[in-house]
Amino acid sequence: MKPPFQVLEIVVFRRSLIYTLGFVGLLWLIKAVEWAGHVRFTTYGILPQTLEGTLGIVFGPLIHSDAEHLLSNTFPLITLGIGLFFLHYKVAKPVMVFLYLATGFFVWLLGQGNAYHVGASGIVYGMVSFLFFMGVFRKDIPSLAISLIIIFLYNGMVLGIFPSDEPISWESHMAGAVLG
Repeated sequence: MKPPFQVLEIVVFRRSLIYTLGFVGLLWLIKAVEWAGHVRFTTYGILPQTLEGTLGIVFGPLIHSDAEHLLSNTFPLITLGIGLFFLHYKVAKPVMVFLYLATGFFVWLLGQGNAYHVGASGIVYGMVSFLFFMGVFRKDIPSLAISLIIIFLYNGMVLGIFPSDEPISWESHMAGAVLG
């Protein structure tokens, strides 16, 4: 009799949990350091088209403006991250590195305004887009299901890729969605 889960699936699932929860834990650790030290790391975000802002390509996704901002990224990062690393474990690491750096680069290159862009929502949009289109192109139902659940729960995501009066980096959302 065959066990319900293959050993490989269990190993892959554990790794997907470790990678995803490790990244989200790092985001919360950084926020905790800000709170404990009564400091703000926002100036390490992406300041478009400036030499100083290039640091934000690396550090911007790790920094969030406040707890609400971080909370709004936490659930999608966990859900999508586990889905990405479990369903597409062979390409998940390069996809994450690409989304992380390329989203930041395009926000730095094309972003508007004299404001710092921070947060991991560009990565969230990138993962939604990647999983959705992998599901479409490969006819992979689990990838499509994860993306549709996130889109359903966060139905305002589509509006997030367009400019608004809100102080939100729609450029990061758009870059992530296109790059995903």
